[in-house]
Amino acid sequence: MDTANQLEIRDIVPSDLGALASMFVECFSKAPWSEPWTLEAATNRLHLFASTPTFRGAIATEAGQAVAMAMGQVEGWLDGNLCLLQEMCVSPSRQRLGVGAKILGYLLDRVASTDQVRSSYLLTDASSRAESFYLQRGFRRSDAKIVLGCGLKQWPVRGGAA
Repeated sequence: MDTANQLEIRDIVPSDLGALASMFVECFSKAPWSEPWTLEAATNRLHLFASTPTFRGAIATEAGQAVAMAMGQVEGWLDGNLCLLQEMCVSPSRQRLGVGAKILGYLLDRVASTDQVRSSYLLTDASSRAESFYLQRGFRRSDAKIVLGCGLKQWPVRGGAA
């Protein structure tokens, strides 16, 4: 049963971070990501994001339970502000029901209106369901930018050569 009509979306407050860290571990520890997140590491990551002055985040709840989140940072650029979408996830039981599109729309509308963000960007795995999701919502692949990594023993690679 789709209960998306009972969905409440609002800005993240500090007391949400514990529940969001648990959901983060649940989402990213399973396929297709299969990343070995611990609750401690996820809590640290989300607290670091939320502690910056330019943090913007949205939480979606159903019946008081967190079911999705979107987090990013507003950053200045040459002719206006940008938003880097750093994390977004939807509880596995609520995926493919429109919850992700709603929370993403909420966050992007919020930063456009309150922070005068003219453009948003993110990093995600190429040729993934996540890439397809974002492309369907107006994001485009960049022909001009690439991702370079430094300091990692092995850059995280899924399904292909490094």
